[in-house]
Amino acid sequence: MSVRPISFQAYGPAQLRSVDGEDVTPKSVKAVALVALLLDEGDGKHGRRWVESLLWPDKTPDRASGSLRQTLHLLRQALGDAYIHSDRNSLSVKHINLDARANASAQSKGQLYLEGLDIDSPPFNDWLSLRRSRMSPQLPMQQSTTPFDLPESGAGILEPVLVPAQASTLVLRTNGSFAEGGGGFIGSALADHIGDLLKEFGEHHIYHVPTQYFDTVRADQLQVTLPQNGLELAIDVRDDGSFHHLRFSLRTPLTGRVFWTHHRRITHNILMTSSEFQELIFRTVEATYRALTQMPRDQAAAEGAAALGLKHLFKFDSNGHACAEQMLEQAIALDDRPIYHAWKAMLHQMQAVERTRSDWGTEVDKARLHMSRAEQVEQPSSMICALLAQCHVMLNHDVELGSLYAQRAYELNPGNAFAYSALACSELRRGEFEDAYEAANTGARLAAATSYAPWWHLLAGLSAMAMEAFGDAMFHYRKASMHAPNFRAPLRNLYVLLHTTGLPEEAERYRLRLLEQEPDFSLYRLKTDMDYPASTIRASSLMALL
Repeated sequence: MSVRPISFQAYGPAQLRSVDGEDVTPKSVKAVALVALLLDEGDGKHGRRWVESLLWPDKTPDRASGSLRQTLHLLRQALGDAYIHSDRNSLSVKHINLDARANASAQSKGQLYLEGLDIDSPPFNDWLSLRRSRMSPQLPMQQSTTPFDLPESGAGILEPVLVPAQASTLVLRTNGSFAEGGGGFIGSALADHIGDLLKEFGEHHIYHVPTQYFDTVRADQLQVTLPQNGLELAIDVRDDGSFHHLRFSLRTPLTGRVFWTHHRRITHNILMTSSEFQELIFRTVEATYRALTQMPRDQAAAEGAAALGLKHLFKFDSNGHACAEQMLEQAIALDDRPIYHAWKAMLHQMQAVERTRSDWGTEVDKARLHMSRAEQVEQPSSMICALLAQCHVMLNHDVELGSLYAQRAYELNPGNAFAYSALACSELRRGEFEDAYEAANTGARLAAATSYAPWWHLLAGLSAMAMEAFGDAMFHYRKASMHAPNFRAPLRNLYVLLHTTGLPEEAERYRLRLLEQEPDFSLYRLKTDMDYPASTIRASSLMALL
């Protein structure tokens, strides 16, 4: 008996339809994502481990395999058994074809590949962004800076931030009705918060342009000229009566290249200060800042170099730190800003504490030099305060000054996840472990979908370990190690925890991974070298078991 093919519309909201036109799209978004992943290859085939790493990066291999089996079951329930094939090592699809007509129609309307498919998985979102960038229409490069065309139905409000010519440019476009119950106010408030937080990371020209405004203001009453270089972040807010639907799209106006998209559904009564909104703002800022690493040098300049430096900084390994040092030095040479010195101080502090460089004293001296330069600013931002707090606590052991900086970072911007890492560091040194754990957990929630997340999971693990909550500590160390596999600190602590709690085989796996990064590691050194970064372990009851 022949199998009737199924068509897959990949542009716009993804849909699977039978030859009769029946919608057979499974309700599980990960089931839809799985079909897209498998169809991305010519033969529709992929390794199981690769799929699991994209869709369930936070789970252990056994749990990820279980989630994949459940997703395959849901797919077969929706489509039938003839369409999804699997063996021990690979997966493939048969008789599912891309709907060329529907995809072309959706593309002509400007709809994105897998638009609205919202999965909380950084590896999958990276794959999706790359896929979209490959498929985005590439428009000819233009040398002029002609203004954007504002929609005929809307008006523009410009809020430029005066910064040096080296700064990158971001246009924030928001679209939504300002009538009662409309999403225009939410979109504008989000844009304001995103712009404010992005300025914490560096210096940018930022423009906020609501494309729909109050009825009393018409587009032809405002003369708005916007640059075409840089990035554009569009925030579209639609209301269905019960929920606001937020759609984010980050692209370059010159080429049409799409870097990042995201869809979120929120209730009407949610507050801008809620953790969900703050996490969304931090996620968007990180995605925007990361996109600067792929911009032409003449458009990003110092910020592009700094963004690339941060990307390597949060890989937490010696090679990444060497690249981060080089890029941050370039940023400082291009535009000598206090925030770049603050990031440079944090880098050298990490290198000093983790001993990723052999000359520990030199790294301490470099960190203190850049701390002093960052402190020269008259009114430090929340980010500068947060980074200085950490350096004062970790390098100078000045908990009082570090705490003051940390508290100021929080007061200036409660949506800055780094303010919570600063609070966690200072509370850890004070011995207030529960407060440190709460701060680290808050920061981890804000940064959960970003490449920076391992930093907060490490701090949460250290806080839990100090409280002898070893199960919570292992959870956070595993999360940190999963997203930053070369990060020494969680590997070291996981090895000790597993070694002393009767899990020798798993402990050995982490020991071998640690030795790849730190060839001279040994338990003897951990116990006897007081300069070795293991004070939390040495202060715990685990020492008696080593």
